[in-house]
Amino acid sequence: MADNCKLTDDLKCRISFQIRTMMSPRHVPNAIYDVKDIPYTSSGKKVELAVKQFINGEQVVNVSSLRNPEALEYFRSFRLN
Repeated sequence: MADNCKLTDDLKCRISFQIRTMMSPRHVPNAIYDVKDIPYTSSGKKVELAVKQFINGEQVVNVSSLRNPEALEYFRSFRLN
């Protein structure tokens, strides 16, 4: 999120409501977190797989291809094992 924004309970509810009405109730996530950065490739694509691997305690493939590998460190607290 932008530095001048804060993820409040009200904002989480509004996000969930929008997802529920624009998509479906099954798309609403169990949790919504404020993250400071998301890993991107050098070409600017988001790298969700790297976050998933990191959270699951797996070796992140191609860390060298990330423009901002330090962004993974935020997700350390979400690690499952």
